[in-house]
Amino acid sequence: MVEKISECLWNDVQFITPKETMSEPDEILQSLPYLPAFVLGLDHFLVREGFPVIHEHVLQRRAVFLFGEQRARSIYQLALQRLWVQRQEVCDRQYQDDRGRVNVWLVEENDEVQCLLRKRNHLIEVLYRKAKHQALTHAEFWSKVESSKRFLFKQDDKEEWIALLLRDGLLKQNENALRLDLESRLLQRLLGRMNIWGVVLALRILRGNSPERQKTVAETVDAMVKVATHGNRELAEWAIEYAQTIKLVEIDWQETSEGGHETIYLKRHRFVHMLDQREAIVCQALSQLVRRLSQHSLHGGWLPRPLVLQAMAEDSIYGYCLGEYDYWLNQATHRKILERLTERQEGHAPHNYLRVPVQ
Repeated sequence: MVEKISECLWNDVQFITPKETMSEPDEILQSLPYLPAFVLGLDHFLVREGFPVIHEHVLQRRAVFLFGEQRARSIYQLALQRLWVQRQEVCDRQYQDDRGRVNVWLVEENDEVQCLLRKRNHLIEVLYRKAKHQALTHAEFWSKVESSKRFLFKQDDKEEWIALLLRDGLLKQNENALRLDLESRLLQRLLGRMNIWGVVLALRILRGNSPERQKTVAETVDAMVKVATHGNRELAEWAIEYAQTIKLVEIDWQETSEGGHETIYLKRHRFVHMLDQREAIVCQALSQLVRRLSQHSLHGGWLPRPLVLQAMAEDSIYGYCLGEYDYWLNQATHRKILERLTERQEGHAPHNYLRVPVQ
């Protein structure tokens, strides 16, 4: 049994403390409902601060403050057992007594973690695209989110999700009206992270992949607006800022006769290497997905892009946000594994369609 004694949070984790001492198996079992909030809180901390890992003693100290010592230990142990997080001892010469530092990070490849992150990303993406400056009631909030039909949220979970977003500063509330906090550093960095595939794509198109081939930040933003962020400069700028934070790109200042400008190039980063390693497998899966969806198409196999995106969101092989889905669609088109058709009407947004090439 547990008793909630406060709404105090670390990021978005509820503050609770055990009412009575339980055996370790019971304690771990009862920690299961708290695991998603704990993991999201960890992810938010890492993204906001720009760190790839958190030191274990920092994580434990914060968790103990919020959960009580026994509960915090059980939640952390459960996260390790389910491979939602991992830890690694690192030798550190600054310690004189042979102590090591232990780093902890999220296992984003874990299917359960990916599902959780995809749902969180979906909430933020939909609200940013459809209600960026709007104040919404709770009912309007969920109407916007569920209009895309990409994820289903249980009725019992809805208020918990709103509470998590409010408590971590992603949403703000005035009376019963909710709106995104566009000044939130965490929100900007999350949206930036959701679009870093566009940074890779734009710099590869510009061939800005070495110190000798640096491009200006301005032209990189322009390229992203055209090929990745659907005309949104704000997202492009946040993505470049986040890419710099994780050292995916190098940004320098170059003096010119006109005063100077910032330059940027894509580094040889693990993120880029992993994308290249995944590309053939993901593009093949995408071909099979579009072929399967096209079986009932009455338009020569052409499928609306939103329909393909909705299907991609159901499979973790494609990643966990729209920016990544768009990257793979672009790569599949570039490889001629898929064909793209764009219909333009004056005064309306273009409509994009996809299909497997006709043999």
